[in-house]
Amino acid sequence: MDSRLYLIILNLLIVCNDIQSFEDLTSRKSRKLSCMYVDMRNKTLLGYNDIMKQKAFLVLSSRKQLSKEYFDSEGITFILKDSPVNTMKFLKEHTLDLVCEVNPYFTDNTQIIWPGIHVIENMEEAWFVSRFKHPNDKFQFTLFFTHISQKSLEEQDGSQLQAFPNAEIRYVLPVFMLSTQTPHVQTRLQEDALLNCDFSIDHHADVNIVWKLLKKGGQEMKLLTYKGSEKSVVYHVKGIAMYVDEVPKGSASLVVKNVDLEKEGLYTCSVSVNSLFGDQVIHLEVVEPPIVNLNVKSLLLTEGQEQKLVCEASKYYPLDVNIEWLREGRDQTLLPTVLKNVLYSSHKHNNDGTYSLSSFFIFTASQLDNGAVLTCRVEHMSLKHPIRKSVKVRVEESPSYQEFFLVILIIFLSVVLLTLILHLNRGRSSSKSKHY
Repeated sequence: MDSRLYLIILNLLIVCNDIQSFEDLTSRKSRKLSCMYVDMRNKTLLGYNDIMKQKAFLVLSSRKQLSKEYFDSEGITFILKDSPVNTMKFLKEHTLDLVCEVNPYFTDNTQIIWPGIHVIENMEEAWFVSRFKHPNDKFQFTLFFTHISQKSLEEQDGSQLQAFPNAEIRYVLPVFMLSTQTPHVQTRLQEDALLNCDFSIDHHADVNIVWKLLKKGGQEMKLLTYKGSEKSVVYHVKGIAMYVDEVPKGSASLVVKNVDLEKEGLYTCSVSVNSLFGDQVIHLEVVEPPIVNLNVKSLLLTEGQEQKLVCEASKYYPLDVNIEWLREGRDQTLLPTVLKNVLYSSHKHNNDGTYSLSSFFIFTASQLDNGAVLTCRVEHMSLKHPIRKSVKVRVEESPSYQEFFLVILIIFLSVVLLTLILHLNRGRSSSKSKHY
């Protein structure tokens, strides 16, 4: 599928997801998410000292009044007010399973000027950043939010603040979100890979985008730079693409073309707007399934005969692979047994970076093996289920000593009889010649 078409389909799915999320919000559903509030402001040359950690709760709701279960006196409760930044699309299901951390957001004394946001004087923690991660790598996102002014709180929810005097409640407004629905991407060699990176801002604004790659060996390289004020993109390497006309729609996604092993690593999508800087890290991994072959297609042996059986797994990546031989009896009523007398070749490193490995053993036929099935089973991280290659064994009885002697005797007598017949024929021919 063309990478641009794939990007359009993904954006359509996201739009449908947004519509469903809006329906969830308008249906007055609420979400409470348990998080950890971590403050690491006391940084020294030796590291972080006096790190403050405490429970935190994020509440998403369109209700003006919330019931008591949404508040907790043991931690900070952040109530996210309605915003054009749609967080509900990620928090519809499995809310309790998300890994969540909230931190104060600092910009080294740089004032953040944001449309519609009034600076709160004498408040050290005016801006926050929260990071969310799905445990099964379905998505991850970063959310920036800020305090709503005290005057607005009193006008909107002053009665609710008075109802829970022991709870530390902070009303905040989401203003900027950066997300990815592809935290971990697996692709085969020479295929194109789409690295999803979307952003949402509560107002129209120009954004700056930077993509970087950290390779396995630790080498970091800048891939592209996009300047929102100029609507232009500069590519620092070849073989990648970001569609500029999708940026105003909230997409900073990257297409990595013809993936090879040099393009494996951690990709960072960084999006900045005003003085807010967010990033998402995406792991691109090459996974190539093995090709499995046996050196025989059928096996017909006589009792006592030996045959070398070889199972080769080739063209796989990454390195780790497991090969084992199994034997099933003719009735196949018992579980297969794992053969022990198996040897392995060394790993072969192919020119394209993939690997190959052979497993082999010497099979000596016996009548007990007649009708048995020998199976080579290969396991690799690229496979949902192991690859199995089998061969059925047929064993014929070897002739006994008496049978062998009888065959030799018959052959000997046949030769003697044939010699006598030839001798008699020669005698008759010579006697006829003398008579004439």
